[in-house]
Amino acid sequence: MKAELQSQVDPVKERLIESLDKIQQWVESTEEFVIEQAPLVAQEILRMGRIQSVYEVVAWALVAVVSFFVCRKCIRSVTADPDSDAAPFYGVGAVLIGLVSGAASFAVLCSIQSALTPWFAPRLYILQEIGKLL
Repeated sequence: MKAELQSQVDPVKERLIESLDKIQQWVESTEEFVIEQAPLVAQEILRMGRIQSVYEVVAWALVAVVSFFVCRKCIRSVTADPDSDAAPFYGVGAVLIGLVSGAASFAVLCSIQSALTPWFAPRLYILQEIGKLL
């Protein structure tokens, strides 16, 4: 019985050894490719980080500016005719949109802080992005 089990294990061992050899050859062949592509990947990470940082700052700034002007319009509507039936709604709208404008302005400041990293500390940014992948 032991010989029978041994005869079944031997082909499995051989296939396992062949598979490990193939994996080792694949790793060795791709090592050069990784070394050649690493600078290009770093450039792409940095480029995308810069594009994303500009996009975030512009998007939050746009929200802040639009909400500021809407809030200003609501305030002007309330001050132009304070006795109208819509005045309380414009007042509440001005307060709520003012809060949105303030939050968006804060988000712009936070975005600017994080947007500076790919521009002024590119190596640090690349290491942070690689750290996120691991």
